[in-house]
Amino acid sequence: MEKKLIMKRRDLLWYLAFTIFIIYSMISNTFFYQYIYNIISYKSVLVISFTILMAREYLFEKYNIKLLLSGIFMFVLVFISSHTGLTSITVNIMCIILFSYTSRNIKFEDIAIFSAKLCFVTLIIIVLCSKMGVIDDYIFYQDGRNRHSLGFLYALYPSSILFNVVGLYIYAKKETIKFTRLFLFGAINQWIFALTNSRMNYYTVAILLIVALVLKYIQPTKMKSILWRLMTIIYPVCFALSLYSTIEFGLGAEWAKSLNTILGGRLRFGYASLIEYGVSYFGQKISMSGSGLDIFGNLATGTYTWVDSMYIQLIQRFGIVLSVVILCIMTLVMFKYLTRKNYWMLIILSVFALHGIIDDLILYIHCNTFWIAVGGTIINYVKDYRSNKNYLKEFDKII
Repeated sequence: MEKKLIMKRRDLLWYLAFTIFIIYSMISNTFFYQYIYNIISYKSVLVISFTILMAREYLFEKYNIKLLLSGIFMFVLVFISSHTGLTSITVNIMCIILFSYTSRNIKFEDIAIFSAKLCFVTLIIIVLCSKMGVIDDYIFYQDGRNRHSLGFLYALYPSSILFNVVGLYIYAKKETIKFTRLFLFGAINQWIFALTNSRMNYYTVAILLIVALVLKYIQPTKMKSILWRLMTIIYPVCFALSLYSTIEFGLGAEWAKSLNTILGGRLRFGYASLIEYGVSYFGQKISMSGSGLDIFGNLATGTYTWVDSMYIQLIQRFGIVLSVVILCIMTLVMFKYLTRKNYWMLIILSVFALHGIIDDLILYIHCNTFWIAVGGTIINYVKDYRSNKNYLKEFDKII
């Protein structure tokens, strides 16, 4: 029997703030935004969401020294991430930390199913409005392909949001997910691919659906433990692979050139960015130009310099030091899911790690709500620091 989302009264304010933020974040990447950006700004939405969350904290939450330490740790990360300026990515990281901290007592399964439904409904409404002519469905002609924007500013957005929706829904339902739902997601994925021609996102959504189908009939505990152990280090591995393949492309390796063709030129743009901006210890402010549209439908006229790899963006924008910290945190989080035998989270986050090689949009909450689960895990880890010696002993056993 499928579980139903039952909201506690104390959590309604959190879901309200989250809903406002997610809907605005999605709409700001569509042609609807031209009608509302002068009415309510992104800063206003942040202030409204922050105020609602702080009101909930004051009314319903209790504090102690451990919780205070975890809060200080999270906001130190906020300060570090904003070192290079308040770009959309750094603001998003702040929001991830804020929503993670204030949802520490909410089950992520509940957040997952709520977010999946919220993002899915919003996505469908935007796409339908574009097909009915309420907003534009701009058609890009790129590399011999016609790509519909489906109301968004770039053709990649619909499939990136669908990727998040599918991952969230699979995690919330786990082995109880119905075959008909998997088929429905598969059909939607095929339809969006036919219109947007977003090949890489199409494949990663398909991988998620295949994983769900396999785990529905084969218990994770019956799979070889070495697979789960390898998943704990998948983020630094993907980071290394992304960086290595990009550099090898620049050095003229034939296999990297072939891979660049498969990935739609992503290695070429990543290498060009590394040559132009390089990397630093503490990050830098970088301006990248894509091939999308502005909110009035005007196509970008500058030279295309956008880097789609989350990992290349991470090391260039935030620097070597913070990148290492983030990769260590992700490894620790994955390890903790292993010790808890949360295999569904392990494998879904592993697919997201692979997805990050070709899509930087998963840095944003509306394209990767699992950041809230990651943040919540970090908070609980810091809060329970006295018992963490047990995890270190367990880590030694696994190694």
